[in-house]
Amino acid sequence: QEDKSFYINMLVDFQLSQSGRTKERWYKDLIKRMLENDTFRELWSNLNTYNSEKYQIDGFAIKSMHGLKFYFFVLPVITDPRFFVEYYVPADVKTFKYYQK
Repeated sequence: QEDKSFYINMLVDFQLSQSGRTKERWYKDLIKRMLENDTFRELWSNLNTYNSEKYQIDGFAIKSMHGLKFYFFVLPVITDPRFFVEYYVPADVKTFKYYQK
């Protein structure tokens, strides 16, 4: 269930941030390619049924995945908003120690 919420978070954020580009060729090609993946196809086809306010990422958020907690934030790389870097930083001591091994 944590994985599903994590993927939904990412897809909702992608859908919202790229909503003005859905008619562009790169966007259509990407979605077409991704729809070949069963998990993506299931989540993408049901994306409108999720409460987007619950999943929307605004600046930064705390994400939980496999019992580990991360601060998550997105920064643009260049002026083209299609390109950005997602950062995941440990949000608690347990997660920090896990990655020190």
